[in-house]
Amino acid sequence: MQVKRDIELGQAIQDTISTTDVDIAMHKVGFELLESRDLADQVGPAIPWYEPLVGSGLSLASFRSSRVGRSVTHHSLRVLEALRILPQGASGVSKILNVGASALAEAGRLGIFTPMHFVLGRKPA
Repeated sequence: MQVKRDIELGQAIQDTISTTDVDIAMHKVGFELLESRDLADQVGPAIPWYEPLVGSGLSLASFRSSRVGRSVTHHSLRVLEALRILPQGASGVSKILNVGASALAEAGRLGIFTPMHFVLGRKPA
């Protein structure tokens, strides 16, 4: 539940629901459900969708997503706020976004969240 709350906070989502609940909602509003699946399960890139949020490997792109890279960015924002180069609150936004990114990565690793739920429905005539 904490991972769910952190995703909702970090992504500014009021409430995430299960894919089953999405399918049920489609039926409740009168749609015929033609297809419902997780596109992340398809054969595709060897890198899971959440991997770029974790920051593994040795590259500048992976460093900025790593725990250390996020910390460096966050503290840099605090310094820039103190110098009045950035508006107050920028580091607070950074903190919230980092909570969300970490939660998304954990949820992806656990297989309890997907950003790629595909739903195809048809409204009966």
